[in-house]
Amino acid sequence: MSPFRRILCVYAAVMGLAVLIGCGDQEPKDTEPNPRPVTVLELREMDPVEPLQLTGSVNAWKEQDLAFEVAGRIEWIVEPGTELEGR
Repeated sequence: MSPFRRILCVYAAVMGLAVLIGCGDQEPKDTEPNPRPVTVLELREMDPVEPLQLTGSVNAWKEQDLAFEVAGRIEWIVEPGTELEGR
């Protein structure tokens, strides 16, 4: 075998070995943070003791930008100090 063929065979073997080593099954690392525990309180709509009818227009009195790392939809934001009737 000529020296050129021998060098070519060694080069092909080294390249084949490099390809096989580089193609291992590597699982991607989990980069998402774990969700934090959430406390849930179910609110129910209640009718007042006496019916109250008013005429007028309704506008939002407060806007709030919120962002969480858990999936879901915010339906209502309760102000601090507000009394709620729970379960």
